[in-house]
Amino acid sequence: MPKYQDIAAELRRRLEDGEYPVGSQLPSLEQLSAAFGAVDIETVRQAEHLLKRDGLLDIVPSKGAFVRATPRHR
Repeated sequence: MPKYQDIAAELRRRLEDGEYPVGSQLPSLEQLSAAFGAVDIETVRQAEHLLKRDGLLDIVPSKGAFVRATPRHR
């Protein structure tokens, strides 16, 4: 499984667990990159876009990623 899919799965789990509630902002790409072992920022961006595609995140240019829904409350 590509790294961005692993990161997306972990972020999805955190959404399910309520670590990032609906309406909250995810940490920055840089913060997530560091949290996932200094992965490339583009890898984190790809993970966020998977969650956006699934209707879980809204990505606002120059602002960040915001939780739109949790996997069990879509």
